Amino acid sequence: MFSDAHVRPYPGWAEPLLDAARRPGVGAVAPRVHSLTAPSTVGYGFTWHDPSLRMRWLDGDTGRPRPVPFLCGCFVAVPRPLFAEIGGFDEGLVGWGSEDAELSLRLWGLGYSCEVVPAAGVAHLFRRRFPYAVEPVAVMHNTFRLATVHLGEPALARVFAHHRRRPGFAPAYARLAASDVDERRDRVRRERVADAESLFARFGIRALG
Repeated sequence: MFSDAHVRPYPGWAEPLLDAARRPGVGAVAPRVHSLTAPSTVGYGFTWHDPSLRMRWLDGDTGRPRPVPFLCGCFVAVPRPLFAEIGGFDEGLVGWGSEDAELSLRLWGLGYSCEVVPAAGVAHLFRRRFPYAVEPVAVMHNTFRLATVHLGEPALARVFAHHRRRPGFAPAYARLAASDVDERRDRVRRERVADAESLFARFGIRALG
């Protein structure tokens, strides 16, 4: 179980998550996520909004666990043996950003599902400002690394084109080029049984189409 410090779980959250995580083929589970300061605002996993790969919360409470493209890393559970088997989080990601989308993509690619469990809920404090340093170049680097490792060439080109004129593009790209991203990409693609495009088709993600 991974949780941000600024999260308040609602009573009874554990049992529904554990039940869902024990089902065969489930790679990770997460609760519905409320805003701590505006509890009526609720997200049920997320999708990508545009080629920036910014998240957009999903809505719709089915009452039962359901697959979603990406689980929010603020509160997520992964079976321990599976987490160890796949190598945990991508250690090439720097600081803040993209670790939840990357893990979700990798699990889907390996044939596991990522599911939101509406019966479990947490309230998350969405901050206007971080109480610690978040380096914009590192955030952009993480986006580029995720895209390079997991996306096909047309989608990857759209991500780079979207960011090309933004401040920090050159140092973020340089940081990516100096990393182990090629080795990481090759290993992930050797091991996966489904590519990112199949996930986009399943969930109707058009941000990179």
